[in-house]
Amino acid sequence: ACYRHAGSGTMATLDYAVMHSQWGGAMPQTEVTIANATSSGTNAIYFNDSSSDEMNCVTYNPGNGKPWGAIGYSDADQAVTAGVDVRLTYNGEPADRIHIRNGRYGFWTTEWMYQNGSMDPNYSVDNPVVQSMVTYAGNANTIPTAGAWGGDKSHYWATKAEMVYMKGNDQVFPSYLGATSPMTP
Repeated sequence: ACYRHAGSGTMATLDYAVMHSQWGGAMPQTEVTIANATSSGTNAIYFNDSSSDEMNCVTYNPGNGKPWGAIGYSDADQAVTAGVDVRLTYNGEPADRIHIRNGRYGFWTTEWMYQNGSMDPNYSVDNPVVQSMVTYAGNANTIPTAGAWGGDKSHYWATKAEMVYMKGNDQVFPSYLGATSPMTP
């Protein structure tokens, strides 16, 4: 099994939204190599530092260079390799921007940006840059499309203003908010 590391937002969202560890489920806490799994008769578990590493874990066996049939998960905007990866639904709904913002797909997280002005010695210079980044990220027209930043993210990313359903935090299910800037469809 291929997992993101315990501090990953993807791992935390999977834990809270799908596995429900707060209700008794448990995500693995310890990595188990193939050698240890074979000698102990258990399953191998690998933690990965990035989504790219996660996809490599699922799709590539360094021993023979062929896919090894691993199971893993990644962010929905990751590329799918035909014949190797399969994009699943969650509660019967696909992971796309329309279903996320309209409350039909609940396995997502909000990405936040923080700036501590009291700890930033260049705050007067840095803050306008940070605010410009926040404005840019909050504009639905600036979501990267094909060819930009590793691929088209417009099918998966939604801005806060277009969210009809929103989460108060990653430990709760989305609830009705009403979009301040609704998108069609």
